[in-house]
Amino acid sequence: MTRSDRPNEVTRAFLAACYDYFLIITPVALYVALEAIRAEELARFFLSPEWSIATIFVSFQGRVIYRTELERTGRPLSGLWLNFVDLASLVVIIAASINTYMALTRDSRDVVFLRISLFILTSASFLIFVGGAKLALSRKVK
Repeated sequence: MTRSDRPNEVTRAFLAACYDYFLIITPVALYVALEAIRAEELARFFLSPEWSIATIFVSFQGRVIYRTELERTGRPLSGLWLNFVDLASLVVIIAASINTYMALTRDSRDVVFLRISLFILTSASFLIFVGGAKLALSRKVK
C-alpha cells in the first residue's frame, strides 16, 4: 500500500460507517418528519423526544458493529477496552431512556439540550469508532 492509497482507504471506511449510521437513524428520522408534517411544525422535527430513541439505537448498534468489525480483523482484542466501550454505551442508553421519560412528562429546555447533546455525541462516537473498526478491517484484508 502506498501513501497515496491511505486517504482513499480512510474515506471508504468513513463512508461505510456513514452508510451504517443512516441505515440506523432513517426509520426514526422518517417518523419524526412525518409527525412534524402532520403537526405543521418544523420545530417538532428537531425537538422530538424520538431522537432519544435514535440515540439508543445508534449507541447499541455502534457497540455491536464496532466489536464485530474488530473481531473480524483477527487481532487480539483488549477485554478491558471492550468492557469500557460497553459501559459507555450502557450509560448513554440509560441517559437517553431517562431523557425520553422526562420529555414525555415535562419537556424543558434542559431536557431538549441534553437530548440533542447526547444524540450529537453518540453520532460522532459512532462514526469514529465504527469508521476506525472498518478501517482496521480493510487493512487486515490487504
